[in-house]
Amino acid sequence: LSSFRDRDNMQGEAQGLQVLAMVYVAKAEPEAAVAVVQDAIPLFRELGDRKGEMDLLQSIVNADLVKEGMESSDEALRAVKIALALCNQSDFRRGQAAMLLTTFKILLARDKPE
Repeated sequence: LSSFRDRDNMQGEAQGLQVLAMVYVAKAEPEAAVAVVQDAIPLFRELGDRKGEMDLLQSIVNADLVKEGMESSDEALRAVKIALALCNQSDFRRGQAAMLLTTFKILLARDKPE
């Protein structure tokens, strides 16, 4: 990432951050994944790359942001809330639906349906 930043290559930096977010999802670190996505979205927006922005959001939403067994963790709930907000800001309806469903699963796992 630093090489892309040093060369002012926003496209490379944004795509590198997307890969990093997917690595964090695979390692069951949803908060770190969402934090990286928060850094990448402004880059995609500045580039005018709406498809890249949607692909970025979809990569964490479809990758099961919260792995099975993590549903009761506070980290999972925080990450999903932020991911939902990002999907709302980007008007990514499928992402919104997926994050709402994940929120419901987390609340059920905690025996706190609201």
